[in-house]
Amino acid sequence: MSNATQRKYTSYSFTTDGSLALSPQSHTFVVISGNVTKPACVSSRNQGRVRNGQEGERGDRIGPVSIAVLALAIVASVVIGSFGIQVAEASRISHAFEDVKVSKVAAKQGSSIWSYAEMCKVKGVSTKEIADWIQSKNDVGVNGLVPGTEIVLPNYQA
Repeated sequence: MSNATQRKYTSYSFTTDGSLALSPQSHTFVVISGNVTKPACVSSRNQGRVRNGQEGERGDRIGPVSIAVLALAIVASVVIGSFGIQVAEASRISHAFEDVKVSKVAAKQGSSIWSYAEMCKVKGVSTKEIADWIQSKNDVGVNGLVPGTEIVLPNYQA
């Protein structure tokens, strides 16, 4: 710098920032050889962040990029969490069927997968889960059970 003189002047005031609580705010003016820069308003509540000054406005609001990142993080955690729950459920069901006694039975007229599932008792699984197991192990299609067809049942109790 040349022989320019630099002086710094500070004044203080209080602002409410939209609430009834007063917070101190300092206004700093820098004078260099007769030129006054824009005042930088610094609030003690904002801990030194510049507002209305040379570095642009920076308020207390969350920006759109932050909201997008936060939303993405929430969606990712929900997807990962639900995937984890599905894996745990599948593991629980497969472990429940590991040590079951399997019986082969000829399907009777008027019987259904659900009626057979109600006669099978497997600890730790529901009737629906037993019915799903019977359907998958016996490759039962949309037509249901065909009378006389041999089916595999877990822990069958007639």
